[in-house]
Amino acid sequence: MKVGISTACFHGKSEVEQSLTRLYSTGTRNVEIFLECFSEYEPDYVRELDRLCKQFGFAVSAVHPLTTQFEPQIFGPPCRQQREAMGIFQKVLAAAKILGAPLYNLHGPVMIKKSADSGARVAGPFDAMLKAAEELGVTVCWENVSWSSFNRPEFAGELMERLHGDNYGFTLDVKQAVRSGRPWEDYLKAMGGRLKNVHLCDMKGSAACLPGRGELDFRKLARRLREMDYSGPVTLEVYADNFQNDGELTGAFHYLEDLFG
Repeated sequence: MKVGISTACFHGKSEVEQSLTRLYSTGTRNVEIFLECFSEYEPDYVRELDRLCKQFGFAVSAVHPLTTQFEPQIFGPPCRQQREAMGIFQKVLAAAKILGAPLYNLHGPVMIKKSADSGARVAGPFDAMLKAAEELGVTVCWENVSWSSFNRPEFAGELMERLHGDNYGFTLDVKQAVRSGRPWEDYLKAMGGRLKNVHLCDMKGSAACLPGRGELDFRKLARRLREMDYSGPVTLEVYADNFQNDGELTGAFHYLEDLFG
């Protein structure tokens, strides 16, 4: 497995290019890039990130935009708003292409008015996203998130039954599984061979913390992934207030590297 770190760990504390410099000192050579605003989807900025990644010897496993900026609108009514949101999505796909990232990480609709969504409702717009991504050789990975459509394991099967495109996968986020009130094992089973990406963060109750400082059984997860012959990215993704200094983040990375590497 390819153990790495997401620049999202520094969200709100460092700009993305600064985060890449900080990640170099951790020893990781696999990164997920979290693009945080519209200007960061522009080709000139992305090319500068690509230059830094090449300088530091980073392989970019995935691109993860600030999804609430445009993804919910893609799944809304077919109007100007949806068309513009799709245009932004295509910009992020182009960013992934520049960075050599094979995966795009998706959250989808925000569940404000209801607690459950249907795979049937979102399959059409998702197929349109897959078609756009296929043209650039990018796989779109739907992540389980407690406040979005994929907040229950059953959603994965409902979605897969109705898709025409094939360049999709899933991202397992163990933190979000806890916050959804369902075991990560249920999500892993639902994703099956479509698992393409894993986000790791430990938990104390509902509070996030660095891996190794909480209650999640990462040894069990590593064993399950090996039983599935999973060899994709395993990415440390915590919040910026979960650690006091970069040395703590480095320690968490090496802890995961020992288990999953």
